[in-house]
Amino acid sequence: MRFIGLIAAEIIAIFIVVLAFKHRLQMKKNRDYFNVLIVASIMCAVGNFVAIISPYFGFSGNLADIIYKLRDILIEFAAFFLIIGMRKNWNRLKGIADFFVVFIFLGYILHNFFESSISLYTSRGLVLILELILSSASITSVIIIYTKDTYFKNVHGYFEFTALILLNILNLALREWPFVYAMLLLLLISAVIQKNKSVNETGYENELSLTMDIGHLQFPIWLLFVVALFSGSDLRIIMFFVALILLKVTIYKYINIYEFNIALTYQYKELNEKLNQKVIEISRVNSDLEDIVKERTQKLELKNEELYGIINIDPITRVANRNRFISYLDSLIERSSEDLEMALYFIDLDRFKVINDWYGHDIGDLVLEYTADKIKNMLGNKAFIGRLGGDEFGIIIDKSNADRSFLDTANQIIEEFRSPFTIKNKTIVSTVSIGVTIYPLNAKRRIDLMKFADIALYKAKLKGKDRAVLYDRNLKREENRKLEIESRLKDGFFNGEFFLNYQPQISVKTQELVSVEALLRWENEALGIVSPAEFITIAEDSGMIVQIGEFVLKNALEGIKYINQTYNKDLKIALNVSPKQFYEIDFLDNIDVFLDKYEVEPSWVELEITENLAIRNEEIVFSKLKRIKERGISIAIDDFGTGYSSFSYIKKYPIDKLKIARELIIGVSDSYEDYKMVKAIIFMCKELNISTIAEGVEKSEQVDILNQLGCDIIQGYYYDKPRSLKDLELEYF
Repeated sequence: MRFIGLIAAEIIAIFIVVLAFKHRLQMKKNRDYFNVLIVASIMCAVGNFVAIISPYFGFSGNLADIIYKLRDILIEFAAFFLIIGMRKNWNRLKGIADFFVVFIFLGYILHNFFESSISLYTSRGLVLILELILSSASITSVIIIYTKDTYFKNVHGYFEFTALILLNILNLALREWPFVYAMLLLLLISAVIQKNKSVNETGYENELSLTMDIGHLQFPIWLLFVVALFSGSDLRIIMFFVALILLKVTIYKYINIYEFNIALTYQYKELNEKLNQKVIEISRVNSDLEDIVKERTQKLELKNEELYGIINIDPITRVANRNRFISYLDSLIERSSEDLEMALYFIDLDRFKVINDWYGHDIGDLVLEYTADKIKNMLGNKAFIGRLGGDEFGIIIDKSNADRSFLDTANQIIEEFRSPFTIKNKTIVSTVSIGVTIYPLNAKRRIDLMKFADIALYKAKLKGKDRAVLYDRNLKREENRKLEIESRLKDGFFNGEFFLNYQPQISVKTQELVSVEALLRWENEALGIVSPAEFITIAEDSGMIVQIGEFVLKNALEGIKYINQTYNKDLKIALNVSPKQFYEIDFLDNIDVFLDKYEVEPSWVELEITENLAIRNEEIVFSKLKRIKERGISIAIDDFGTGYSSFSYIKKYPIDKLKIARELIIGVSDSYEDYKMVKAIIFMCKELNISTIAEGVEKSEQVDILNQLGCDIIQGYYYDKPRSLKDLELEYF
């Protein structure tokens, strides 16, 4: 019967070996554990084989027992390999201490248990005691795995756990049942293989997360301690066991301290690494921030430069704008010392409006740029230059930087601009007028300095332009009069202080009165007689010119109606029209209203427009002049021959009469150049069938020359001065 059991056990053992080798390479986890089980299976097969053939070959029966013992030891070590292969955080020192105490207790208990039947001091006795200890420790290890983790907590795990426990119990029972042992080994190997397949197929994976500490083997140790006390009553043994327990507790204490220090060291290293990482990240962030700040600082500086340019630099001329110029002047005055003397220049281009109108604003901008560059090249670093607006520039020169007088510097600038210059193949002629004021001689406040420089500039314009005027007290008086005129203008108009005079216009051929020019006059109780040259510009700036123009139109039409109807005449009346009045939307409608209201023939009316008005906004001017002409009203160009004279618009517009400027008529008898100019104008007008009228005639020589040249009408003091309507009536009718 034993022989059959051995044969069956051998077959099972060989099957186990073949099955284990077939699946060995497929093991994903705990490969060492499985390899030990394979070796144990081989030992099982070899032991069974030796037990079968021993009777036939005379082998010693102890040989099979030795092989079986090796198998048993391998099974016991398999449990150790399992826990070693699966643990994550196994405290080896505590584990060794626990197993050392357990082994001492087990050894002592087993020694007392087997001492009566087996000599424990022989090799067989010692092997027996060692195997019992190993089996007990193996069972303890398997139980720890079972209680501390879910490794065995599935169907195949339960079979594996059961097989390991039973195999170790067989070892403790000191019984050799080959068939039972083979079946349990088959169950163990099969369970391991199936559990491995389950892990591969389902992805289930589990590792024992076990940290051996004082609580893990506390109960088994105290249980063995109690058993040891009952197995022997020697006081020395009790003291030894107590000392052993205290040693274990002491070892645990120092191990805990050691582990705590290790943990602190690890945490310190981990925190230090994290801190270093954070420092690196912060350094990287700081570096990035520095780059960003640097980039944004550069952009901000560029934006500040752009903003500074926008706020302080004139975009056309690239010199200081008005704001910057004023700020600089303020700073000079604020930090000025007693011996500081400087000049403020206001420079204005004399023909800039004409240049803009004739050539366009692109050329005008280039002229401004040329002007600024020319002044900078002349004065260099001695002066601070700014564009104050339009065609007006400002210059500040400190006397310490000046190599000549302030007025000489102004005249040098004027002389430089008297020469024509070329821009985009166009020859430009543009002189300059300059007003000069001196700090602190004329004023100590910036607002006064600029005001006085503007007054001086205005005076330079009135004197004929292309010159420099240094501010003095006389100019101050003139400015005061200007301010007084401005303050009294409106009240004077509404108080009836304005009236009309009429200057006769005489035919050269017939020497008869053919027309009169209505001239506006203002007499104020405080100011006296105020000439139009003084108040017309102020009226235009204030907007009063429109109301004044309507006053002139109304009274002039009433006057010409009275003369023509009373004396059965067909005289014309010439009316000056300001540009602002001309561009009013209802200008023509007002004329129509007054013509109808006073029953005046349109042919009795002649409107005089300035050259300045004629050369700008050509489409608007042409349209309005055409509509005026369609009403039967005559059109004359006033003051032709000075300033902006151009022959091009004479043939373009529906002009009836051209008035030759007084400046040319004065020199016609004394200046050959003026004579030639007047002659050319009269000849051109005859070719274009336009009448000519000479104004400002005062000498008989002038009359003779104009008669010789073929001028049509003469107006001036030679024949008569401007008169009131009543005086005109008495003198001529």
